[in-house]
Amino acid sequence: MDTLEIEKFIKKLKWKIHAKMYGCHHCSTIGFITSEWLKRSVHNEVFDGAPKIDAKKGRHHADLLMRQDGKYMVVGEVESDVSNYKDKTRTILDYLGAGQYGSLKFGILVMMNCHNDGKKVFDHLWEKKNPAEWDRLVEIIKKGVGKTKKAFAIVSIKRGKERDELLKKNQYYSGNAVSIDYRIFDKKQPLKGNLWRIEKHC
Repeated sequence: MDTLEIEKFIKKLKWKIHAKMYGCHHCSTIGFITSEWLKRSVHNEVFDGAPKIDAKKGRHHADLLMRQDGKYMVVGEVESDVSNYKDKTRTILDYLGAGQYGSLKFGILVMMNCHNDGKKVFDHLWEKKNPAEWDRLVEIIKKGVGKTKKAFAIVSIKRGKERDELLKKNQYYSGNAVSIDYRIFDKKQPLKGNLWRIEKHC
């Protein structure tokens, strides 16, 4: 599956619906992706909480494994905490390189950007406010893509200021989504673009 096919896959997800979710919507996001995948074909299936890779006892389970006609197609992770992005990236790459999941086409990491240990150093796709961390993440991805020969996609949600007093009372609420963007890495030049952006009058 090349970058254009992956881009088409990601763009078909109804991100404008996802942008209406508030709080720590980790489980809701997994459900959102699951529902979108299952709606596409009666032959599609989803493992919510993927089976662990035997050889990687220190790694966590991936959040999602999407199958079609009994073949694994996509492995996914949804992560709210910025500090866990590199570990989640490595987990996805472990699945992409595992023999028992050889039919996987690509991996996807949804970066929710909800928590950052109180540090104001993260702004969406890292290269603006924290370029060193972004470069390290990209290096991990590129090495993994080169080793597995499979693509890696990132969907990142940019958040604005809290606008709703009631929502602000939720400890997990970290601002409304204002933009949702993507990047796709494979052996070619990375592909990037926008999936949804809040209207200016909102």
